Amino acid sequence: MLKRVEISNFLTIEHILLDTNSNLIAVMGESGAGKSLVLKAIDTVFSQKITTEITGNFSQDCSIKLFFELNEKQLLALSQFGISDSEIVIEKIIKPKKTKAYINHEPISAKALSNMKDILLNIVSQNYRFRFFDENSIVAVVDKLIDKQTKDEFLEAYSNFIQAQKEKESIKEKIEFINEKHPEILLESIEKTDPKEREYETLLGRLKTVKAASFAKEKSFEIIDKLYENDNSVEVTLKQTEVILDKMSAAGFNTEKMKSAINDMYDKLTDIKDEFYNIGHSVEDENIDDIESRLFELEQLQRKFKKPLNDILKEKEELSQLIEEKDKLELELKRTEERLIETVKILEEKADNLSNKRKKASVEIKEKIYTFLNKMLLENSVVEFEFTKKKIDRSGQDSVNIIFSANPDIKADRIDKTASGGERSRFILAMEAANSQIKDNYETIILDEIETGISDKTLQKTADVIKQLSENNQIILITHNKLLSEISNRLFKIEKEFDGNVTRSFVRQIK
Repeated sequence: MLKRVEISNFLTIEHILLDTNSNLIAVMGESGAGKSLVLKAIDTVFSQKITTEITGNFSQDCSIKLFFELNEKQLLALSQFGISDSEIVIEKIIKPKKTKAYINHEPISAKALSNMKDILLNIVSQNYRFRFFDENSIVAVVDKLIDKQTKDEFLEAYSNFIQAQKEKESIKEKIEFINEKHPEILLESIEKTDPKEREYETLLGRLKTVKAASFAKEKSFEIIDKLYENDNSVEVTLKQTEVILDKMSAAGFNTEKMKSAINDMYDKLTDIKDEFYNIGHSVEDENIDDIESRLFELEQLQRKFKKPLNDILKEKEELSQLIEEKDKLELELKRTEERLIETVKILEEKADNLSNKRKKASVEIKEKIYTFLNKMLLENSVVEFEFTKKKIDRSGQDSVNIIFSANPDIKADRIDKTASGGERSRFILAMEAANSQIKDNYETIILDEIETGISDKTLQKTADVIKQLSENNQIILITHNKLLSEISNRLFKIEKEFDGNVTRSFVRQIK
């Protein structure tokens, strides 16, 4: 039960206090006096998006306090927010740059408060009448009659399904991320070249050595040829010179000194002959083309990867790890897909169970709706709950429309198309009354100008239904109708005045 409402500095309200500790309360006033501001203030407490434009001109801050006495069902529902007190005070303070909310002086988030709204209040406003007949709203009304276990089991199955879907998508994204790196192609190109650590530097040094050795071998044999082996070699020339000197000596010339020098040269030349041969034969033949070809392969690989060979070898390890990780992810994906199939199966079973109970509840509530429509002079109405199957979402697999006709000779169609404003108001009231009768559960219901579109003749019958509804619920009427104000146990009148400087709305308790 909503026991008290305190509003300060809210639009034209400087300060009002409504003692709502009763089962049937009416808040009335002329159009524009500010009676709807009470509802707007209450709704603001539970709203996540708040504009500072609602702050009045009487002070800097706006404050709204709601005092509740909780029933057992509300206590159980609010326990998830850590609330255990049977009486709570919700306060929202709206400052120029910041909004704060409290429950029993403890801070509470705007999101948490928003989630508490349907637990604490059932607001039937003009906007509500437009939204009531959309598919989600009708499902929500029917679901009030479904046992908590059925709804919890479906929500758990849906949560598991969403989690499995997210895991599947996450794994697929990781696999796709790896695929974009093309690890198999890159690893194949590395393995095809099969580089070794520091191979490029080693080959460069080897090439330099082989070229130098090849040069030494080539030049050694050239020298051997010139010094010893061709017809005009130095060795042959020295022998021929020795013969000539012998002939010159026989002719009487002194050639001993020359012959001694020639012999020394010949001996020295003979002494180094083996060294030249050793150089020429000690160098093994190695194909420079093979080395240069291998270097070219390694250079191509470095150009392709745009990094040194040793970094490519590190990348080879990383690519191998990526491929290994991808294999693991693909195995994990397969398992997740198998689990998802099982999760979908369970979800469909729970959705079917929820749907069947909704259909059963709709039959029960329909009979009760007829009872209350008859009381409000819509005794010839046709009402059906039309169920169609949709893709499963958090609300289940049901898309529900109300098919309605106020007269049996007029073809029934969706109620938002066929019903007048007054007929819609009476239908909503009938549905609320039917719900209350089936659930036998106390609620605080705020009816905002429920009389809109209802004739005086019908309004008396509607008032009777409201009085009956108030026997097991707290009803707060926002109205400008005298008849509805007269049936209330407690009546507040909102009035407005302008003192020359500021417009002020204030409240008087009439009874």
